Amino acid sequence: MLFRSELMPDRGISQVPVADSNGWILGMVTEGALLSALYEKRVNASDPIEKFVAGTVEMVLPSDSIETVSKLLTSGKTPLVVESHANGKVLAILTKIDLLTFLNVRAQ
Repeated sequence: MLFRSELMPDRGISQVPVADSNGWILGMVTEGALLSALYEKRVNASDPIEKFVAGTVEMVLPSDSIETVSKLLTSGKTPLVVESHANGKVLAILTKIDLLTFLNVRAQ
């Protein structure tokens, strides 16, 4: 699958999830990773989207602690909130801005 570079600015987002043909999320494409890879000529704009995926994903449960999520995000991983580890149904994809928003609201 090719990446449509207009997707991010058109939707006002800085990252998008990338899924395989079965719908399993492989990781995220971020503005920074995309810019760096293209600028350093490690990839071409016509390369498959999988070459632009940054980091890895980790499943977390809604009951997992904020500390668990924070450790994943700060280590470059993308937490996928799943219904259960058995079924892997993704409920949400957490990002650094989600964590910042949560911490800001909690501090008020």
